[in-house]
Amino acid sequence: MKKRPIVIILLAFLSLFSLILIFPFSRSLLIMSVYSAAERRDSVLKKEGFSLDLPGGLSTPEKDWYPLIITFNADHFGAYADRPVDLTILYTFGAFDPALGCSSFYNPASNYHGAFYGAYAIKSYDDTLYGYHNDGTLDVEAMAKVFQYDMNILVLQSLGCDDPFFDYTLLGTAKKTIDGYVFDVIDAEVVTQSPLHTVSTFHPAYYQYGRPKRLFTQKDFKKLTVYGRIYASELSEKGITLCFYMIAPDRNTLETCERGMIEKAKICLD
Repeated sequence: MKKRPIVIILLAFLSLFSLILIFPFSRSLLIMSVYSAAERRDSVLKKEGFSLDLPGGLSTPEKDWYPLIITFNADHFGAYADRPVDLTILYTFGAFDPALGCSSFYNPASNYHGAFYGAYAIKSYDDTLYGYHNDGTLDVEAMAKVFQYDMNILVLQSLGCDDPFFDYTLLGTAKKTIDGYVFDVIDAEVVTQSPLHTVSTFHPAYYQYGRPKRLFTQKDFKKLTVYGRIYASELSEKGITLCFYMIAPDRNTLETCERGMIEKAKICLD
């Protein structure tokens, strides 16, 4: 008789767990929470003793961004950039649309179509900081390469786009102070590809974004013009280039993200 409550609790837990896995949004939250926690333990931030506090989708009343800020260690970026560096990415993307059962970043009608925002922590293992020339000026091409790697390899290829396209036009540079640190700011118009596509096989990325719903008449991975902004700063004492970044289909969404998210970021050095 004493074992019965334990069995009931176990069955209830298994039923709840099964229910969570049925729904795309709750499944995404569960899987990405566990995955991100594992990645944080081996991140550049953890190894170098600092942290970033970035607002997620729960910080605003609007259905704009996914609730979690996810951590990912891009282990192959050093080979891609042909530099001795490690890259950790913090990111979030468009909120889930209950009507579609997937992230709004698939939706061409959404202000968050193809949109991301987050941070890059790039640890250099030579005498220079990634993204900066020896004279201390910003290396725009190197910064664009991080964006290109993120969009082409980590996003589009993970969804089955075999030959992703990336090009950009520099729109301007500026300076901005965030949490007491001065950042070099790059604005660019980026030509990439829409993540919307017809599902023909399963991709693990669907655990994160959900499966795209074909409610829109658009060809797979159609070329897409978006606006990107990177904020870069030197943490020279740690050998790290710290960047915030955002990418969105229109300038208004970019500016809203800057005011509501980027400007509220906190940098905590130990």
